[in-house]
Amino acid sequence: MVSSTAIAMDYSHPGSPSSTTDCVQYATYVTDGVKDFISLEAPRDLSREDLDELMEKRDAEQGEEFYNEIRRMMIYDAYAWYRSTKYAYDPEMMYMEIRMECEMAIADKDYEEDMKDLERLMGD
Repeated sequence: MVSSTAIAMDYSHPGSPSSTTDCVQYATYVTDGVKDFISLEAPRDLSREDLDELMEKRDAEQGEEFYNEIRRMMIYDAYAWYRSTKYAYDPEMMYMEIRMECEMAIADKDYEEDMKDLERLMGD
């Protein structure tokens, strides 16, 4: 299992997942990214700078613009999960864990916003 401190997704970012549908897409993207890293037999000791460099090279080869901030976070997360697959790999369990973590982060964010709204209303 990947430590939550290894996860790069910033759920306070305006472009981060904000619904169950977004979490499904996020979990699918990360899980697919892990499969890609496995098929490429990527080294498991790359730094974020190394990943950025590889993304820039890939974009240049494919004629795409550099990844936006959210996509970059998803690739960092996919790589963190990939590193954890050295000894065991269960894509279905990984998908469910990523999705659950995402949905819990959204629920926490919504709760915090609701509490701020309540405090503001009670202060009036």
